Formats: sequence, C-alpha cells, structure tokens
Amino acid sequence: MAASNKDNAPEVAPEVIPEDSTALVVRQGLTEDALREVTTWDDAMRALVDAGMVSSTARDVLGVGFETTRDKDQLINRPFIIVEYSEHDGDVGRFCFVRCITKDGAKFQFTDGSTGIFAQLSGKYKRDGMVVGIVAQNGLNRSDYQVTIEGKETAGTTYYVTE
Repeated sequence: MAASNKDNAPEVAPEVIPEDSTALVVRQGLTEDALREVTTWDDAMRALVDAGMVSSTARDVLGVGFETTRDKDQLINRPFIIVEYSEHDGDVGRFCFVRCITKDGAKFQFTDGSTGIFAQLSGKYKRDGMVVGIVAQNGLNRSDYQVTIEGKETAGTTYYVTE
C-alpha cells in the first residue's frame, strides 16, 4: 500500500467540499495513492479494514438485517413467526414477500408465487386481513412433484406453511 499513517494503515482521503460547489457533494474513500495499490478483492478488504472503513455487511447497514433466501429448505421443520407480509404483481403473476424470524433467532426474507405458500397466505389475508403474526410451529413443508410442460416431464417443488 502507498501512503500510511503511524499505525501503518492506509490513509483515508477526507475531502472538504465548498458549500457553493455544484460539482462534487461527497467523497469518501482511500487516498488516490492507496487506491493505485489495490488490485484484488483481498487488497481492497485489507486496505478498508486497516483504515477502519469496513464494519458491517450491506445487509446489516442498508437493510434491516434479514437474509434473503432462495433456499426455502432452510425453513423446513424450523419454527418461525411472520413479521412482515406484502403482495406484488410480478412478470409471471402475483407473489408475496415474507419476512420471518425463526425460533433460534435467524432472520429470513423470501418471495413466493406458488400454489403453496403464496396461495395459503394470500387466502388467509383475503379471509381475515391479517398474515403478520402467524406462527409456523413446524416451519415449512416441501412437496416435490412431476409436471408436464409443453410435452416435457419436469420436476417441481412447492413449499407450504405448516401448522
């Protein structure tokens, strides 16, 4: 790395921008000398950690701490409570967005547009106007099946919220 302070950490480039400037409003980062030395992910991580600039993941600082999962198997037989629910129009139909917290403290968010989870939760919402607060004592259940699409046999999976 190029320029460094007494602790041998890369220098951070503080930049004061005049209030009447319309060109650049904010600049934060390593000095240009330090940036020239960064050529890999590891170099960048080391330089930013040394400069005290890496403290959290984007999920923790930009989101609300929920892990987006595409692998709903993580919720099979794992108790959870739904803390947020919404429905949306998508490219291939309606789907729901769910945030849940598992009994062991993990926070997940996922989408679903199936005849399983979506149909269950959408139906519940239409009947009662409430989905948030549902406790799935046994997590999700997985149903694997075969379906014929355009003459071709294809494997499919649907998940259901268990009681």
